[in-house]
Amino acid sequence: MIEIHNPNLARTIPIEDMYKGKAFILGKGFTKPSMVFERDFDKMPNAHVAITGTSGSGKTTLVLPLITYYANLGKIVHVIDPKKDGMRTDGENLFLFTGRNSPYSVPVFEFDHHKENGGIHSEAKEIVRLLKKYYFPSAGEHQTGVLLQLIIDTYRMKGFMEEDDTTWDKGYDLNNRDEKREWLLTLPTMEDLFDNLLALIEVCKFKEEDDFGKFHTINKQKIERLQEQEENDDKDNESKILAVQETMIETYKQYVNGLVRKGVERIKIAEDMFKDVSMDFYNDPKVQRALDGLKLNLKLVVNSGVFGSKIPPVTRGVNRYDISGLPPETQCFITEIIANKLDRSLRFRGEYLDLPKAYRDIRGAKYDNVLVIDEAQLVLPTGRDAKDSTKGLIRIAAEGRGRGLALVLLTQSPNNIPEIMLRNIGTKIILKTEPVDTKSVCRLLGVNKTELDRIYDTFGTCMLNVDKDYETVALPWVKIRA
Repeated sequence: MIEIHNPNLARTIPIEDMYKGKAFILGKGFTKPSMVFERDFDKMPNAHVAITGTSGSGKTTLVLPLITYYANLGKIVHVIDPKKDGMRTDGENLFLFTGRNSPYSVPVFEFDHHKENGGIHSEAKEIVRLLKKYYFPSAGEHQTGVLLQLIIDTYRMKGFMEEDDTTWDKGYDLNNRDEKREWLLTLPTMEDLFDNLLALIEVCKFKEEDDFGKFHTINKQKIERLQEQEENDDKDNESKILAVQETMIETYKQYVNGLVRKGVERIKIAEDMFKDVSMDFYNDPKVQRALDGLKLNLKLVVNSGVFGSKIPPVTRGVNRYDISGLPPETQCFITEIIANKLDRSLRFRGEYLDLPKAYRDIRGAKYDNVLVIDEAQLVLPTGRDAKDSTKGLIRIAAEGRGRGLALVLLTQSPNNIPEIMLRNIGTKIILKTEPVDTKSVCRLLGVNKTELDRIYDTFGTCMLNVDKDYETVALPWVKIRA
């Protein structure tokens, strides 16, 4: 916050002034035009930002110059955009995700290969959590347990063993960007997971053939009709019945031999394909029923076409993930996968302040990566999870700031952000808030109701937390009534 003494002071600033310097300038005080409100996030203990406001309140209008500001500082900016071209900026690196023949995909099976805190089992649990949250909400404990084992075995079939951490990096230097990209191509994909599920169902199940059942029924009825025909000679009827019975016996022999052949083929498939997997688990009828129940939903996931190995080549500057053409559940799933991937890479790198000073002098004192999430309420934890510090973005917000990550969350109301997460967000910007939310927002953030009502009536104003209070700021596009 800077005070300027000038009797001819304008009520606000040009938009381009917002992102020209080391600090991001929001604007001037709405009732105090001598005050300029700015944020130098590299000098703050916490670089996370929350921008809240109803539809049409100007969240996107505000975040675009903020994204440009980050890019000008040389940050790596990841923008997850669920609205087509909603957050497009000049010079961006665009990754377009489509529901058919998508040019890019996300590596769902990438895992933390730290020997102390990483591993396949923990990543498999996270994949199960996300699949259940967005695709299998009604899945029970047994079904999710089967899915967990299937994911672990899918890793195993690709050569990644939980119990043998020497298999985790496969000899690649994962600190080298090119080698890491090659390593990512060795990971399982959703297609692998689905193919394994289908193969296990085929290998383990022996179903009666419908054709044999129909043949048996037809010949049984033929015998019954022959037995009821009293006008024919008994001997002639007996010979006909005997012929039908012999045909049935011969056909049954062929059917049994066919089953044996199929059984041998299935055993061979199992030996070749699942040699490192315990088939006793999957031969259980309850497990087979669980696999059958997972099949349809997992097919929907695979058909989305965005969970392969065509990884976006992220660079310094703005990297925008356009997921606008995907179904809502897939958008949410991808958002959390990208957040987890970024968090994992920074965790592997270590604490930001432990990086060489020469690097931090160029890239920033406190952070070098930014993750911007629009419509964040769709992926933020809710219910009991909203009070769990280990869940999703709550954990990333708490731990990421020490690893050089700044989160920027756009959502319609502060009420959408869990309270324990709000404590880890250093900058809170409140735009127009629906009257129905006013009371709870005032209680949650300690905002003055009169000021909150003022920004509701005046487009281009916001409330910004300053120390322990909030100030009303006139943004560059403010519309001041005469």
